[in-house]
Amino acid sequence: MIDREFAVRLVEAQLERESPGQLLVAHVEEHELVWIVSYQSAEYVRTGDFSQQLVGNGPFLVDRVDGGLHSIGVVSAVTGAWEADYRTRIRKTATRTAVDDLHDEIRQATATRGRIFAMHMLRQRIPALAHAEGVGDSRVERCRAPRDCP
Repeated sequence: MIDREFAVRLVEAQLERESPGQLLVAHVEEHELVWIVSYQSAEYVRTGDFSQQLVGNGPFLVDRVDGGLHSIGVVSAVTGAWEADYRTRIRKTATRTAVDDLHDEIRQATATRGRIFAMHMLRQRIPALAHAEGVGDSRVERCRAPRDCP
């Protein structure tokens, strides 16, 4: 597990490579996946002079498991949109959606209350679904024309 001090040293080394002596770590935030390490101009950190402040710079993310260093944009940082992308692309974990939740509900309803109840429940949740589309049975899908039906 990567600790805060290691994350800060990693980002400081990166900042020194990019802009020697010009950038400093300004803030570190703990997140379940990463350390979020923000940076600012050295002059702004020392003096507080707003004319020296960097704007539009997104923070670095330091993975808390393997120490991987990633940079993100400021909009992604502010909105939190980076997290789903990080989970999917970096950690390779699937992000659950409303469709996944509905799928689980329908499977549970089928197992406990039966197929007819589950079809009724599905059509209630998705009113635009035609009757045959709610069945999801391969025999129904083959019945596009009367001659195709078993």
